[in-house]
Order: sequence, then structure tokens, then C-alpha cells
Amino acid sequence: MAGAVEAFVARLLEKGRPKQSDSDDFREEMKGLLLPEESRAKFFEVFAAETALSSGDSLGVLFKYCVFPGLESLDDDVQLAAVLVLDQCVRDALPTELRWYAVPLYEFLLIALTVRDNQKLLAAAMKVAFETSEKLENKRTLRPDFFRFMERLLEYATHATEGASLTYGATMAPFVTSMGIHTTKYLSSMLPWLLGLVSKGVLMGGYIAGNDLEIDQKWDMKLGCVRTLKAALTSCWPCLSEPEYEKTKENIIAAICRGALATRSTKVVGRDEAPPSPGQQAVWKEYIAVAKLVKGLSPLGWYEATIEDHIIAPLLARKVSDDSSFVTTLRLVQSLQEAFPRED
Repeated sequence: MAGAVEAFVARLLEKGRPKQSDSDDFREEMKGLLLPEESRAKFFEVFAAETALSSGDSLGVLFKYCVFPGLESLDDDVQLAAVLVLDQCVRDALPTELRWYAVPLYEFLLIALTVRDNQKLLAAAMKVAFETSEKLENKRTLRPDFFRFMERLLEYATHATEGASLTYGATMAPFVTSMGIHTTKYLSSMLPWLLGLVSKGVLMGGYIAGNDLEIDQKWDMKLGCVRTLKAALTSCWPCLSEPEYEKTKENIIAAICRGALATRSTKVVGRDEAPPSPGQQAVWKEYIAVAKLVKGLSPLGWYEATIEDHIIAPLLARKVSDDSSFVTTLRLVQSLQEAFPRED
């Protein structure tokens, strides 16, 4: 293996090497980096030993002949290898070194983030994209490159297929937290998408199948989507607390009630009498946390919500007319109260 890695590094450093992202040799060499992590460590060790360039210039060679061609490859395994190499580069490089390549990094990351329905690759690319953006950006500035990147990423996420959309939603929370109050600019497109994700159960029909690892992964994905919604609401509370957003808050409550009730009724195939799994319980608790947050979205209630033990009584105490759209929401909340009895 060591000889193959050394040969790969030698070819990377050849003068005049063409950038061939889909040549057979390149694909096989990149796939070799998907072997155990020691192989990737060996790759960087050999690369550092063979090049006399400064660290920043070494990054340029890696990006031009390894990372960028790999990210634009049509082979999922090659793309995943390039994402893993970029992950190592981001961890080892200084922020000032990475900033030399900020614009092309964002462009090629978007290529990896618009993959086909390969959830493993997409999740890895989202993780590396966030870590890269955190190192690239100085949060004391306006971060124009980051927000241009986010506009395009959110456009991809909101128009993705069901499987990819779920992965985007489950991994988007760190980006939303990083945007902070600027999330309000994208709330009109994000909110309907997120409410659609959180209002569904893990699978339609009330049953999920698979081994324990697969089932836990499904619950983790759902938990990630609810946390992304929570991050968006936390960042956008100044505008959502305005009276004109009352209907929006009712829609949010209705969506999380539907999602929570679907979560409660979900059973594992062949285990109808089994108690809720830790993943299922974690999703329930996150739904309740989001409901408390929405209840507190008023000028005075925001801080109160952080210490409220329950949201049901204040909501049921609200006087509404029979023809109010809030009646439907209250019925859902009542069902939620039955599903989640208060713990003393």
C-alpha cells in the first residue's frame, strides 16, 4: 500500500500533470484513499515529505490535482475520497491558508452537495462544507461568499428529492446557527420545507423496518431535522414574535404536533409491544422543546418559555371563536398532551 501511495503522490507532483477527474488511473488512485484511515494518513505523510513547497502552496497542488478533480467526478466513491482528503486539509491548514482558495472551494463544494441520492456522501460533504466555511470566514465581516454559498445550498435543499431533502434537513442545523439573525432572509423558503420534514413520521404507515443500526439512523435523521427547525426559530424569533406572524406560529405548532403524534405511533416491524427506543424518545423531547419555543415567541413570553415546564395549559387557556383556525391547532395540542403526559 505504501508504494501505491508514494506513486500517487509522485504523479500528483509531476510538472504539467493534466487535470483528469475521470481517467481510470485517477479513479483507482482516489478509491485507494477510501481504505482504512491509516492510508489517508500515509498519503499526507508522503505528500509532506515529497514536496518542498510551503504549506499554503502545497494546498494549492492538492486542491488542483486531487480535491477539485475528485469533487467534480461522476463516480460517488471518488467524490467521497475527495471529501475525506478535503476534510483532512481543513483540519490541518491555517484559516489564512485556506482563505487563498475560498471562492473555488465554495464552488467545488456545491458540486459535491448536489449529488445523486447517496446519503452517505451527502452527509459527509455537508459536514466538511460546514467545517470549511467556519475556517474560511471571519464572522466580524459581512461574509458575502458564505451567504452566496448558502443561498444556492438552500435552493438545492428545498428542491431535492425526498431522500436527499431529509439528509439536507438533518445536517443543516450548524449552518443555520452560524447564520444567526441573517436566517430571517431565507425563512420564507426554509420554513415550509422544514415543516414538511418535521410533520411526517420516520416512515409513512407507522412502521419502520431494519436492523437496530438502520433504525437508529432513521431516528437520528428525524432528530436532526427537528433541531434544524429549532435552530431556525431560535435565530428568527425577533420577526416571528410580531403579531402578523401569529398564523405562521399556528402552522408551526400544527406541524410539530402532527410529527410528534406520528413519532409516538411509530412501531418497529415485529416489535409492536417493545418500549420506545432512546432515539424515539429523543425525537419526542425535541418536538416538545420546539413547541415551548414557539409558545414563547412573543415580546414577553420569549424568556418565560425557557423556564416553562409545559405549554399545554397556556395554549388551552386562550379564548378563541369556533370558526378560528386556531381551534384545529388546539385539538392537535390536546392530542399531544395525551401523547406526552406531564412528568412530575
